[in-house]
Amino acid sequence: MHSQLVYVIHKQDYKENGALLSLLGQETGRFQAIIHGVKGGKRNSKAALIQPFQQLQIFSKHTPYANTLVSIRQIETTSIRFPLSGNASLCGFYLNELLYRLVHEQIDAPVLFERYQQSCYQLLKSMNEVLEQQARMQSWALRKFEFELLEQIGHGINPEHDVHGEALLSSALYHCIADYGIVPAQHQSDLNLSGRCLSALLGETMPEGCLGGLKRMLQQLIQAQLGTKPLQSVRLWQQMSRIESK
Repeated sequence: MHSQLVYVIHKQDYKENGALLSLLGQETGRFQAIIHGVKGGKRNSKAALIQPFQQLQIFSKHTPYANTLVSIRQIETTSIRFPLSGNASLCGFYLNELLYRLVHEQIDAPVLFERYQQSCYQLLKSMNEVLEQQARMQSWALRKFEFELLEQIGHGINPEHDVHGEALLSSALYHCIADYGIVPAQHQSDLNLSGRCLSALLGETMPEGCLGGLKRMLQQLIQAQLGTKPLQSVRLWQQMSRIESK
């Protein structure tokens, strides 16, 4: 029996009494699994387990491998759970949707698994702060996740050197081109960033005065991989923002 730690990043109904799960595994990256017996009322224990932001330990007969559908034989919760709510929850669903849309099955990504957990922890931690600080902490958690995700799927950037191999200067401005790299800025643009802001992506300390620029740059890089289909989590965020502004 094979076991590993996972998070549910997407689920849908499967036949009469099952669910098709997209999971982020600590050992095998993203993979698909089916679980039976998840319907049958509010007291169904399996249905209660397969919730987002809850670390699970699953047991299956075989180790997940490319293009296979794993059948879960047993499932248990661990002590790690992130009860996100409000904007933090929307941020968490954004992380899940990025994983579902951009991470191909069987990418071996233990680093991404750890970054996902760290991001969820930071989102949970932000809920104890005042609104302005909440927004800053949540933005930084998303930027760090986007940066790591791009690296793991083969579309990352090097925030230390430009495409010519020159070290980035802290005070100089740079422009990032999807699937090419960082180049010295030639024209004024909202997408230009200082070397200081770019190098901050390598650390954990939230940089001052950089979050807006990093968001614009990283989301441009993310969008280049997503294509034209919009993210549902972003659309929901926009709808919520319009309601709150009325």
